[in-house]
Amino acid sequence: AKKQTIENEVAEVVKTDVSYTKAQIYKAKRYMNKKDIITVMLKEDKRYTFDQVDKLIEQFLKGGK
Repeated sequence: AKKQTIENEVAEVVKTDVSYTKAQIYKAKRYMNKKDIITVMLKEDKRYTFDQVDKLIEQFLKGGK
């Protein structure tokens, strides 16, 4: 039962989305070819998850804001 509890705790930590600043995302290898979009779309005073950034980039590329 104790092992199950530890596994559940680890699963909860993994599910938690980590957020990053615009500067951190700009430096990420994941967005190496999207720096121009990041510069335009992200705000300096806000934190973003990778999912949020991916959605913003997708919207930008489709022509929406």
